[in-house]
Amino acid sequence: MIDGFTTKSLAASSEAELLVPESLTSRETVSQFLSKLIPTIQDKNPAAALVPWICERLPSEQSRTTYASVIRDFVLHMNDCGLDPLSVNGDDVRIFREALRQAGMQPATIAKQLSVIRGMYRQFGKRGQNKGDAAH
Repeated sequence: MIDGFTTKSLAASSEAELLVPESLTSRETVSQFLSKLIPTIQDKNPAAALVPWICERLPSEQSRTTYASVIRDFVLHMNDCGLDPLSVNGDDVRIFREALRQAGMQPATIAKQLSVIRGMYRQFGKRGQNKGDAAH
């Protein structure tokens, strides 16, 4: 634990790790974390699209932390691949899935991660924020 934050990453990143807050009990802490992870691009604020979904769908702090870790790992992986997380497509997600498989993750864990990623892109799509077709 470092200054109230802890890493809960399933995948290592070549970049400095973005730490998931130890506590995601409020909309404010969820929003702050997501805003650091996915910065505002032009007039779009993708983090704002995710806050209601995470806070209303996930009353459990443990679930919020799990979702935050999955989203973080995916965004960092896309960044490491030189991809804008808002522009990824289904092929990019399939490559990510294969990377998880090669890292030794169990099929159920991979399925859970992909479910979170699909949900994230559905939220972006509802607000016209994704440029790719990753939700498909």
